Amino acid sequence: MPEFSPAAITFAHRLHRWGGLFLAAFILFYSLTGIMLNHRQAFSFFYQSHTFSQQIKPADNQPVNLFLNHYKKQIKRPDIPKVIRLRDNGKKIEFLYGFHGQTTVIIDTVKGSMQTVIKEPVEPFSWLSSLHKTFKTSRLWTIITDLLSALLCVVTLAVLLVMRYRPLDLIMLIGGVILCAIGGFLA
Repeated sequence: MPEFSPAAITFAHRLHRWGGLFLAAFILFYSLTGIMLNHRQAFSFFYQSHTFSQQIKPADNQPVNLFLNHYKKQIKRPDIPKVIRLRDNGKKIEFLYGFHGQTTVIIDTVKGSMQTVIKEPVEPFSWLSSLHKTFKTSRLWTIITDLLSALLCVVTLAVLLVMRYRPLDLIMLIGGVILCAIGGFLA
């Protein structure tokens, strides 16, 4: 094992301490937001929902059905899209099929053109992204990620037990907490 000079060892300790204190805020932020994203239905601070109801005159759905049937024949798909978007003041109609518009059909009513965009996942990146979002993953994976995130928080907070509480350590700790809070407000 090679011998290192005391200056190199001191530098390594400082780099480890400063880097660890700085990165602790990001590790905590990533772990806590991961847990919140895994259970976004349980946390109401992701959105506020206000519902207003009123009585309106019943309408005939026949024009909507004629519209859908007309474009279903042109698109040559029997299923109804998840989302229909109107763009450019109704000059373009987008039909989105599948999760987040996996297949999107764009019809330009002025030019008389139809364009089909099919999104294909790129592996392994889409699989990794799905694991982080817990989209189409098992309940077991969600539990594992929650436990690992909680463990990361505990290990990161353990720095408080080994910290020497010098003024610079406290400044770095407070700075990390402030960065974490700013990241939480920006996210």
